[in-house]
Formats: sequence, C-alpha cells, structure tokens
Amino acid sequence: MKTLNPYQITWAILTPVSGIARKEDRKLFNQFAQGKRHTFISDHSPDIESAKRKLDSIAGKLTKPYQVLFITDKQFSLLKDNNFEAVATKKQLSEMVYIN
Repeated sequence: MKTLNPYQITWAILTPVSGIARKEDRKLFNQFAQGKRHTFISDHSPDIESAKRKLDSIAGKLTKPYQVLFITDKQFSLLKDNNFEAVATKKQLSEMVYIN
C-alpha cells in the first residue's frame, strides 16, 4: 500500500480572472464550487504532473479565463479565509498559469 504524502498531493486552485466560478466550469471537475460566493474551484491530484494533465484535458472547454495556482495538500490544510497567496511559496506564485 502506498503512503499518502501531504507534500506531494497537489491542489489546483482555479480562480476566475473576473466574476465567479461558472457552474459549467465546475462540472468539468465534477466538483461543487468552493469559497464564499463560488469564488474558486479546487481539484486535487496525486502529484503536480497529474494536476497539469487534468488542466490540459480541459483546456479550451472553460467558459471564462482562470488563473491556476498549484499548492500542496499540507499548504491547503493551512488555508485561512481562502488566502492562497499567504500559503504559497514565491516559486509557486511565479509558476501560476492562466487557462481558458
């Protein structure tokens, strides 16, 4: 049995460039909206490569542009008030991507 590592499990946090996360976009991840007033979509993967493959598979299917931040499961557990920038490292912030 493989041990789960909170420093390897990756969360992709999709924050709309403007407005709120659309219901159609949330359905692509089979998830409900998260955050106050549906302000972001989150999806977890076993590692960052898997998370990037998921994003590649939905590229072009989203109804609006999103900025994507990858953080670890440990960082996700430290979140307060959905302030992702507070738990992300400088490297993670510099690797933030945009998807549409």
